[in-house]
Amino acid sequence: MSNTVRMTLVTDPQVTCKDRWHFMLSPTGTGDYLILDIEATGKDGCAGHPKTIAALLRGRRVGDIDLSALADTPCAREQSCGQTLGVLVRDLKKSLDMA
Repeated sequence: MSNTVRMTLVTDPQVTCKDRWHFMLSPTGTGDYLILDIEATGKDGCAGHPKTIAALLRGRRVGDIDLSALADTPCAREQSCGQTLGVLVRDLKKSLDMA
């Protein structure tokens, strides 16, 4: 997998419990990227939501992720894992020149 793209995006740990999101992506040749893996890490919070998110997104294209649907996922914290993922995917698209 020599063309695999690995990126780590960092968020504010005061806003959400999982503050480091590690993406492993593969270019599709059409300007999009296939999500090979996502791992969210942080010192606090539940382990289940980030694992569920990773399971649902593995094998999907970054361009197919519905950012508006992620914005509507509440949490006891200021920002949910889903909301955080939406912000990070938006930033990821910009970094990959997909925006």
